[in-house]
Amino acid sequence: MSIRDPGPGRVARQRDQVHAAVVVFIAGGDGEAGRRGVETVKRPTGILTCMKTRCILAGVALICAMLIAGCVGISQPGGGTGSDTQTIAPRASAAPTLPAPAPGGNVGSSAVLIVDPPFDGGVSSGTVTVSVEVTGFVLIPSGGPNRQGTGHLVYYRDVPPKIVHGETALTAPGTCAVSSETAYTWNGIAPGTHTFSVQLVNADDTPLDSPAIDAVDVTAVSSGMISAP
Repeated sequence: MSIRDPGPGRVARQRDQVHAAVVVFIAGGDGEAGRRGVETVKRPTGILTCMKTRCILAGVALICAMLIAGCVGISQPGGGTGSDTQTIAPRASAAPTLPAPAPGGNVGSSAVLIVDPPFDGGVSSGTVTVSVEVTGFVLIPSGGPNRQGTGHLVYYRDVPPKIVHGETALTAPGTCAVSSETAYTWNGIAPGTHTFSVQLVNADDTPLDSPAIDAVDVTAVSSGMISAP
């Protein structure tokens, strides 16, 4: 089988046809624009291939840039792009506002304890001194505005203390005594069983929010009934 030599002229015509076809492809068609491309552009195949490669690479780079920009835009909060999104600093939580303590009253730790006479003890009739211990409370003279943790004492004899919130803690005359001292002496105590009580109160004689009270029962006897040891 023999191979026919096409000759220089035919080779040149085939190369021109290939060039024209490439130029028509780049120019956008096989019409008049394509023919003008054939007439005005005659480049070697290597240069055309390089130009086409550069165009493809430029298109790929543009697509990649668009995809990256789209991903960045999606990742921004609010669904917008970075240029449309504002960074909002977190708002510091405001400290809760607590109500101011009510005037007067106590915080639940104020207490009073009768230390003398002892509970169920025996005392001489006539005069009886009641001595107390106060904790978590400052004793001040009665009167003036109520202040938390301060006030005075009300001593009671043979009556239950009044502990109605907002009402006076004083009982009938002769059955109670107001004092800022930790001891009070009762006079005219008849022989028999008696109950002595004491309560912490506010400056206006009202009970504390958490009443602080103590009481003892004692038996008073006349001096003639007490025998010498």
